[in-house]
Amino acid sequence: NDDAIIAKFKGRATPKHAPNENEFAAALTAREIMATDSAPTQYCVDGRVPCGVVIIGARPKARKSWYALQLAIAKAAAGRFMSVATSGGRVLYIALEDNKRRMRKRFEFFGITPDTAPDNLHIFHEWDSGIAGIEKLERWLTKFSDTVLIIIDVLQRFRGARDPKASAYESDYQMMAMLHGVTQRHDGLTVLVVHHVRKGPVDDPVEALNGTFAIAGAADAYIILRRGEGQQWIAHIDGRDWESWDHEFAWEFVDREGWRQVGVSTGETLTATQQEIIRVARDMGHITPTKLAESRQVSKQAAHDALRALVTKGAMRVWSGK
Repeated sequence: NDDAIIAKFKGRATPKHAPNENEFAAALTAREIMATDSAPTQYCVDGRVPCGVVIIGARPKARKSWYALQLAIAKAAAGRFMSVATSGGRVLYIALEDNKRRMRKRFEFFGITPDTAPDNLHIFHEWDSGIAGIEKLERWLTKFSDTVLIIIDVLQRFRGARDPKASAYESDYQMMAMLHGVTQRHDGLTVLVVHHVRKGPVDDPVEALNGTFAIAGAADAYIILRRGEGQQWIAHIDGRDWESWDHEFAWEFVDREGWRQVGVSTGETLTATQQEIIRVARDMGHITPTKLAESRQVSKQAAHDALRALVTKGAMRVWSGK
């Protein structure tokens, strides 16, 4: 019974030593937190991919690995990703389900030649799994501290066998927490994790991810890709570091370019934040991405996307200034 359990563990909660003088020095008061300027969300690609651990999940043959390679090429070459310019840096791509021949064909699809191929994009088709894989990532980052993007394709192969003594939730959370720890120790780093989704319809897009809720819960952001109407795909994007106010975007896969964002998913009702933007714009007479970014403390790209989404939905119109 409960009394027996309490009696069993009661003694273990008794402190053996007095508190150390500096034991609680790291605590912040609410006033100290509010007096500190809030740091803006860091982005791998402004308004598209935040830094931290990002999951992209989709069914087989949904071109999620193409998304990963498209991002890898853009970051390594300081090019554009889904119409947004990005800064360059070293990229590590762990492609555990691909081979050299298949990767070469994908490079050719994106117009990459031996002369234009970035030499700071490194690809491995084999990598240690589990804790050994995490430790190997840390050794890589020690040697190549200028790495800005790591891609793990796919999660199932990277994490290896589950601990039979741990629950499914514990196993999922342990792996995601270890990846999150890597990004916390290396400022400005993004780890993009490619993952599969389960078959069948779901009520919540997060439920589509194979495994438990720990996978999405421990990530900084997640992208769930599903087929829409015609040639369009719907990308459900959310997470604690996703500052955009729309969660469902319309994507298309274009020859020689890859994934392109063409707008927001139709049929979605306006969120409370979108309604607030419309109210502010009505009071001011107009609103610009710069003013919206300043007022909401978000990136200008995110503000631009939010306004464009409202225009696409027909909830706002472009103001010419005349």
